Amino acid sequence: LIHGRKFDIRCWVLLTAPYDVYLFDQASLRTASEPYDPNCLGANLSHLTNHCLQIQHPDFGKWEAGNEMWWWQLQQYFDSAGRGCSLEQDIYPQIRRHVRDSLLSVQDHLALSPDYRAFQLFGFDFMIDDSFKVWLLEINGSPAAAEVLYDSIVEGMVRICLDPVYPPGPDLPPEPLPEVAGLGMPQFHRIHPVAEGEGGSNTS
Repeated sequence: LIHGRKFDIRCWVLLTAPYDVYLFDQASLRTASEPYDPNCLGANLSHLTNHCLQIQHPDFGKWEAGNEMWWWQLQQYFDSAGRGCSLEQDIYPQIRRHVRDSLLSVQDHLALSPDYRAFQLFGFDFMIDDSFKVWLLEINGSPAAAEVLYDSIVEGMVRICLDPVYPPGPDLPPEPLPEVAGLGMPQFHRIHPVAEGEGGSNTS
């Protein structure tokens, strides 16, 4: 809980043929507008953090703009609360493992010929319990995305999925990745398969 309120984590995952998995290195932490009460199951807005529901609450946006936080703010909260949790060491590896394991479990059903240039963007939703165990809630096949990340997500998909098929002209120099205020230059990192010597940052 963040200040007694529930939150979940939306991560974006790109799957390309033949079966490469990319994880976007910024996530959206969607917060509830009212305190969490495990004894009141009927209080939907203390349990369900979807923006389409939370926006109905009179306190929507009171604590965070749009009831949304980012990775650096979660780490800042852990540090200020003395929780002793490192996103880099404790949380990101669990997320990567959930993403890889879930997609590899259905590879026989989803894998296509390398000649078929298919791709799919998924939204993986997670929760963290009070022992810092990450739980996978659901996988969305048509995920919404944080508005401030639209350009970064779309640009990343174009570079990974379209540029190899329709390369930009030689007279077009590569443009820098979109920069997002306060979030740097979020991007996708391949997490499966990982070639020897290939690494990444953040949630890669």
